[in-house]
Amino acid sequence: MESKNMANGTALILVAFTLLAAIAGAFSLEQIIPHLNRWQIVSYAIVAGVFIAASDVILMQILKFFSAE
Repeated sequence: MESKNMANGTALILVAFTLLAAIAGAFSLEQIIPHLNRWQIVSYAIVAGVFIAASDVILMQILKFFSAE
């Protein structure tokens, strides 16, 4: 049971870090995008999509870990 409590704390830290990183990224992109070319905006969107997909996979694995007892 102790490993689940440790994993629960780690999951909360990861979720908090992900949310803070997303908010910081949104504010920085809001300032950067008006000064970029079109191809750069598309590349930022692709990279953001990859990171969103990776975070979805990580969060799904965390949820699967906690749902399996």
